[in-house]
Amino acid sequence: MTSTSTDQSLEDGRPQYIPKLPERPAVDTVSAQFFGRPAGVDGSFLPDSANGASGERGYTLAPPDPVLREAFSRPEGAPESLQRDPHAPDVEQRQEDPRQDDPWRDPAAVVRLGEAAYPAPAPEGPTAGHRLGAREVLFGDKVSPVALGALGLVALLVGAVGGLIGALAGKTHEYLVDDSHPDIKLAGSPPVPNADAVQKVAAAVAPAVVTIESVYTQGSDKVKETGSGAIITKDGYIVTNNHVVESAAVAENNATLEVVFSDARRIPAKIVGRDPKSDLAVVKVEATIDKTLEFVDPKDVHIGEEVVAFGAPYGLAKTVTSGIVSALHRAIVMPSKDSPDDASASSVIDAVQTDAAINHGNSGGPLVDLNGKIVGINTMIFSPNDNGSIGLGFAIPSNDAKDEMNHLIHEGFVEHPVIGLSARPVVNQQGSGVSVSDVKPGGPADHAGIKPNDVIVQIGDRPVTSLDEFLVGVRKMPLGKATTVKVLRGEGQNKPVELQVTPDSDKQK
Repeated sequence: MTSTSTDQSLEDGRPQYIPKLPERPAVDTVSAQFFGRPAGVDGSFLPDSANGASGERGYTLAPPDPVLREAFSRPEGAPESLQRDPHAPDVEQRQEDPRQDDPWRDPAAVVRLGEAAYPAPAPEGPTAGHRLGAREVLFGDKVSPVALGALGLVALLVGAVGGLIGALAGKTHEYLVDDSHPDIKLAGSPPVPNADAVQKVAAAVAPAVVTIESVYTQGSDKVKETGSGAIITKDGYIVTNNHVVESAAVAENNATLEVVFSDARRIPAKIVGRDPKSDLAVVKVEATIDKTLEFVDPKDVHIGEEVVAFGAPYGLAKTVTSGIVSALHRAIVMPSKDSPDDASASSVIDAVQTDAAINHGNSGGPLVDLNGKIVGINTMIFSPNDNGSIGLGFAIPSNDAKDEMNHLIHEGFVEHPVIGLSARPVVNQQGSGVSVSDVKPGGPADHAGIKPNDVIVQIGDRPVTSLDEFLVGVRKMPLGKATTVKVLRGEGQNKPVELQVTPDSDKQK
């Protein structure tokens, strides 16, 4: 790379740029020793004088490798360094016409190919022979004519047996598709289990199932929400979910609440009471009631039992779906819409799980057994990304729904047990449970001797393996009665301790 300079100027005053000589970088001693010219040498090659004695040259030539000498040296007796083309002109012809010495200079020169290094083998032509028979073509000379005849006979027998089997199979197919043969029973699709029973239950229960419509004002818009309900008494009490009517319960919404019966009657309804912690509510209508539903004894509910869900999913009234009881005592906690971070305000349910299809709008409708008795009140589904039912529906069990409904009808509210502590889930070598974070001074847990860092692993007969199980376990504790609570404490939480806890009411002042 070169640089420019403006040391000179033209006559008109403009600067004149002249090149600078390139700067030669300095060469260190080590590089000069390895890459520089030998001492006394000025050119790129050694002078002829260096071909003298080794002392004069300063170096010694090693003898050539014998293998390389044999491979690359001039053949013995060869006057030239390279082998000449045997078809090329001889020396006298080359001297007379130099173009023949170099075909590249002769535009009339033709391409010449020398002889191959190895002579090509002479092609071998087919030899004449005798004609081959079928036996020789198929089997060569290994099968005799007698054996070939026996093999043909066996093939005929196999074909005959195959034809007979095909004829019998065709006849059997005719029997299978012909209804004139009473001895043949077609399997077909398996019948729906107890299809007749489900039909009878649907016909008997449908008149006691209603659609609940809540219309209220939100800003400048009218909003309509629908849910379902089950008629419980002849004087018009209907049980449903709290989240079905909670918007209508807000005075500022100026809501109207109507109940639509199976015979299409629309009757205004009023809220008798509701309990957000159990997601249960009771509404009442003034109407003539012909059909009511009863609650089943929870002892008669079993996993695998067939159940039928009623309601109005997405506003589609008189919808009936069937399934089974998939699980019992499933701990379900639904955060409050108004206070999602407050666990004490969450809906806590000791739920019945079912695979009967439940969707939005089924909420508040009954889940009944094949006797038409209420197993639970549909309340929620597990639906990732809100994609509708995937066979995981949950219902408030009959005993809880019945007890809380009676409290709402007669008292207008429901009391729930509290023990005065906060906890968080924990898993250690002893198992899983909830670790006590804080204990309310003077509360039931404090009186019972529960301490911070205790790990609660059981409440009554219910194992505590998660925070949801803990919340449901506390909710199921009877008010005013002592319940055994098992905790682990000590170093490593390896010392089990059983304590008697008597819960307070959340309505206690």
